[in-house]
Amino acid sequence: MDQSRIRPKVGDRVDYTWGRSTRQGVVISVSSIGLHYQVRRTAKRGLIQRVGLSQIARIVPPEEPSPREVVVLKHLKQLVELSIGSRDHAYFAYLQEHGTLKVGAKTAYDHPVLSSIPDGRKPKECYRNSKLLSLVLDGVDYIEGIAFLHYVPLDHAWILYEGELYDPTWGQPDRNRIDKAIYFGVKVPSKYVEETIGSERTWITPLRAMIATMDV
Repeated sequence: MDQSRIRPKVGDRVDYTWGRSTRQGVVISVSSIGLHYQVRRTAKRGLIQRVGLSQIARIVPPEEPSPREVVVLKHLKQLVELSIGSRDHAYFAYLQEHGTLKVGAKTAYDHPVLSSIPDGRKPKECYRNSKLLSLVLDGVDYIEGIAFLHYVPLDHAWILYEGELYDPTWGQPDRNRIDKAIYFGVKVPSKYVEETIGSERTWITPLRAMIATMDV
């Protein structure tokens, strides 16, 4: 194999040899001369390994988007185009570029710690609920974006806790819908979550506050 044709970049998925086995991972860093790579294994809970160029068997082609991803990306493309000239344009453009997709979530009722904070589960107050839980509990990340229930898009916020997606707003009656819901969002640093607590400008969500500080 002509190794000179294989030059992975950060973010590329690659097959690489390790001893007598072939493994798969994602390139997370490249040496200055491009001969060594830090690769995070897809398996083994993200073990990071250092591999040489000669160990890279191939760059794995990007997967075709799933039907769910097609729905999400098509909707976001429309929002970006329709919002040109408005204050929402930067928001939707950033979400389109940086958002990640997840199908299904658990409710706060599914976790003993999350369910112990009743003020974090008020109906129709997703931003407030998610902000509160991310600030009062260690290890909770605030996520903001769009959720699709039966392919109907809704502006929404939720949380990531212990590696699992939890929706603190939609409760037990919605469990089946949440299991099949599509979540597409961005993790927001706590700095911007704190800034929007008690803000009189209710339309300023943590993600909007973060984007307002950027040149986008």
